[in-house]
Amino acid sequence: MGVAASLAISLRFSEFTAEDAVLVARYAENLVDDGELTFNPGERVCALTSPLHALVEAMLYAPFGRTLVAYKLLSVLLLYVTLRSMLALVGPDLGLRALARCCCC
Repeated sequence: MGVAASLAISLRFSEFTAEDAVLVARYAENLVDDGELTFNPGERVCALTSPLHALVEAMLYAPFGRTLVAYKLLSVLLLYVTLRSMLALVGPDLGLRALARCCCC
């Protein structure tokens, strides 16, 4: 139940994209398209806070052609895996009680 609610919430806000995500997506797309990890091709300036993030997005852009959509789908998948792992560790009853305490207080 908690996993389904979390996934529903993440899908509800899937239209929102933070500005930083758009900037990193452009770096990633330029890396795949032009072979340069730059915001504008030909300009040797890098303002990324996490080049690894850009490399992950570049790996998603290469096969899918749409960086942000693929990245959001990966994020939902990783959220699901994380929640399932947490429930497996603490048990479903404890997980739901903890969730109820957090949401109802």
